[in-house]
Amino acid sequence: MKRLFILFLLTSITSLAFAQCTFNNFYKYYFYISWTTKTIATTDGGFITVTGAAYDTLNPGTQNGQDEDMCVVKTDSCGNTQWTTHYGSPSEGDDAIDVVETSNGDFLVIGYAGFQQAAGNIRVAKFSKINGHLVWSKLYSGTKESIPFSITKRKNKNTYIVNGLIRYPGIIDKGYSIEIDDSGTILKNVEITGFNSSVYRNVDIVKLFEKNDTSYLQLVLTKDTIFLVETDTSFNVRWINKISLGKIYTYFNACLSHDGKSIALVLDAIPPTSTFTFSMVANIDLLGNLLNYKIIPKDSFSWTFAITPTIENGFIITNNDIMKLDSSLNLIWQKPLSFGLLKSVCVTNTGYIIGSGRSITFDSAGYHLYVIKMDSNGNYVQTGINEASTSLNTKINLFPNPSSGKIHIQTKNNETINSVKLFDFTGKEISISIPETHSTEITIDATNLKPGIYFMMINGVAHKIVKE
Repeated sequence: MKRLFILFLLTSITSLAFAQCTFNNFYKYYFYISWTTKTIATTDGGFITVTGAAYDTLNPGTQNGQDEDMCVVKTDSCGNTQWTTHYGSPSEGDDAIDVVETSNGDFLVIGYAGFQQAAGNIRVAKFSKINGHLVWSKLYSGTKESIPFSITKRKNKNTYIVNGLIRYPGIIDKGYSIEIDDSGTILKNVEITGFNSSVYRNVDIVKLFEKNDTSYLQLVLTKDTIFLVETDTSFNVRWINKISLGKIYTYFNACLSHDGKSIALVLDAIPPTSTFTFSMVANIDLLGNLLNYKIIPKDSFSWTFAITPTIENGFIITNNDIMKLDSSLNLIWQKPLSFGLLKSVCVTNTGYIIGSGRSITFDSAGYHLYVIKMDSNGNYVQTGINEASTSLNTKINLFPNPSSGKIHIQTKNNETINSVKLFDFTGKEISISIPETHSTEITIDATNLKPGIYFMMINGVAHKIVKE
């Protein structure tokens, strides 16, 4: 009887820790959704999405001025809305471009604050993780119109880099980078002037990556080429490398590979001998040397919006479709996007693909902001693991992980292993030979498992494992 009760208790704990949920993927906004959206995974297992909207998102049908507001939606891992908020000044149009999670779980959102009568500034707003309440909002500007592109949290510091440019109409644009702390206090405020005139003329987009504790890398897109620039952390230029991939570029995005050893770019280009627009994805090393590239023809015009690394060291890109590439940029799968434009994409640490964008259709309520969730094979997820409950149990060592064969499970403090189950990426239980439990250390042979992501339930707690 005692054994049956223990089994029942363990089964109940397992069900709670490995909860399944229905993913909600549409959030209705009103009148206008910005072309820019950004979604990131959060440390609590959920997601946060930012965009700009001209109508009040909390009061349907209520206009919040003629200009856009920053709009923020926080959801759990199932897509259920935890809170929504928006912020903007009546005299400015506030778009939302990027978001980063702070060290304590709050959120910094950057956007372009466009004044009605003058050039705009960069706005940074901090929102509380608990309820989305505004903590503070500040404007930053250089000597001319200041345009933001990204915000990056430094790896080993509680500071953040806001990256963009200062636009000087008709002459050379300048790089513009700000380092701020959690309170928005400026630590560094630099107009990057160390570039030659061929780099910062007619600049469209700048992307920044932290190479290490002493170096940054910036990708600078102009109308006819791309430059990779290395600076120190005070933004003094060390070197510039020109990357030629086509003749005229209309849009690009970029990301670091999962292992941090290369940068992948996805862009739209017009070749020298044709007006036919195509997408291109390229991989360069951290010195700007071209490693490889692929051409992706398009049946109709659409900007290539987003790229993000996968945990297998490949990439996900979006334009009219969503595509998964391997590390050599070969196409693994391609799926159409019939209901909207996917402007942002990220991959969670458990391998799920999360994307956000604006619906194609416009109804009486306006456009819709939508968020999709896919598994690693590009299948839409309706039910799945509640990722908030899959954090590692510090009482258990599980190694090696990733593994190509045997997996060792070892408990700390002499805790007994009472239950072990294996589930695949979708939550389906996998039959596998498991040794007698009720000990502090066991070894499982995973040699015959297909490569991919699995969850091993040990004493009712889910642990992510990767089979190579």
